[in-house]
This record gives sequence, structure tokens and C-alpha cells, in this order.
Amino acid sequence: MGPASLVLWLVSFDEAPRQILQRLSIGIWFVALLLGGWALYIYALTIWIRMKQAPVLLLASSALAVVYTHVAFSRADPAHLAQSMAPFLVALFCVCLSLTQRLRVAVMIGLITLSAAAMVPLHPGIQCAVYTQCQTVTIAGSRVLISKDIAAEVAFFQRVHAALNDNGDGGLIVPFWPGAYALLNTRAPVWEIYPTWTRQPAFERNEIARMQARRIHYVIWSDDPMDRNDALRYSKTHPLLAAYIRSRYEDVPALSTNTFRVMKVKATQP
Repeated sequence: MGPASLVLWLVSFDEAPRQILQRLSIGIWFVALLLGGWALYIYALTIWIRMKQAPVLLLASSALAVVYTHVAFSRADPAHLAQSMAPFLVALFCVCLSLTQRLRVAVMIGLITLSAAAMVPLHPGIQCAVYTQCQTVTIAGSRVLISKDIAAEVAFFQRVHAALNDNGDGGLIVPFWPGAYALLNTRAPVWEIYPTWTRQPAFERNEIARMQARRIHYVIWSDDPMDRNDALRYSKTHPLLAAYIRSRYEDVPALSTNTFRVMKVKATQP
């Protein structure tokens, strides 16, 4: 977790009360996951040693909570926190079952309150109803209600694919939009669909070989730094792949945007 991730934890008390409460709740859950997972795991081991009988559910869920901590802190934001919280919550409820009824109810109310304060404002339904304007789009035959910003991205990917695929095997979309492959009903031409971390040259060469084995007619990519960390630009984490893209593909300014750089395969390969 770098300095940019720490910025996400800063709480400005100049904001609205609901925003302050939400940010404080999210921060509390991050700290609880980091420290509580280990505490619950050690507690489960202590019970096992003292009682000569393993508390199976508590032991398993707390062990997973420790393992899943890396998911939450890979990018310390609410989305990654939500992806890693389930084992920790199961372990907490296991402990609650051993408490007195009054204390159990109090702890449950506290957990529900913290969870609601952190996550309810982020629920897509609440976002559409209160915070953002949403619209209905059709994806794979299903009508989905999404924010206008996401709808614009969906339309962009569909437009580029329709314009440049030319009966090929789809395109390469890096590094931030792995869901675009499912959206377009195409297979990723490489193994790593979320290439945000540094890879060894041998790995990159294998990825290039995978691309060469497919008819990849276009590339959608960004060289913006992830979380404002310059070392996490795609050109720095995957320099061989970036060089390969530049040598085999050319820009399509008419389809590119400030966010997405679109390139098509060159007519004459070097």
C-alpha cells in the first residue's frame, strides 16, 4: 500500500456529516480487518490448544480473513475491502455466538451500523436514486441500470469493437478494464487480464507470444498511473508489451478519448 492509498483514508471534517461517518466507518473496517483477522485466528488456536477440540468454523474463517487481507490492501478502497470482508465477518459472528444474549445483540447492532454506514451509500441502487444519474443499457440481451459515466464507457467499448474487430479475435484492453472482455463476449488474448503490477521479462514474452497466436486487430489502453503512482504506469510495469504494442499498432485519433487510447493493427508490420 503506497502513499496514494493512504490518501484514500484521510477524513476531512469539512465534509457533510454522512460523508464523515462513511469515511470513518470504512477506516475502522480496514483497521479491524488488519488487526482483527490475526486476533481471531490466534484466539481460535488458543481454544484449540486449551480445549483439545478445534473450533472448525472460527478457525477456518479467521485463517481466510488473514489470507484475504492482501486483497483489501492491494488497493485500499471500499471495493477491495468488500471483496475481502466475508471470512472476517463469519469469524466475528462465530465469536458473537459465544457471548451472552445482551452483549451479542449489542455487538450485532454495532456491526450492522458500521456496515451500513460504510457500504449503503455505495450500493448501486442508492447511488442511482440519490447521488448519480443512471440510465438503462442493454448488455448481452439484458437491460441493466447503470450510471451515465459507466454507460458511456460501455458504449465506447462496443463502438470500438464494432469498428475495428473486422472478424478478428477481439482486442487487447489494458490495464484497468478486465470486464470489457465479458461485455464484448470475447476472450482475453493474454493470460493476465488485470496487468497492474510489475512482471518479469519472461512472463511478458509469453504474453506477446499469446497475442501473436491470435488475430488481435485493436488495442485499448491507458498509460495513466494507477493511484497516482508513477511506477505503476503500464509502460513501466510491462515495458516489453508496451513496446510491442507501439511497434505493431497505430493510433486511431477518431476513436480515442482523454481516458482511452485506441490503436489498430498496422497494415504493414515491422
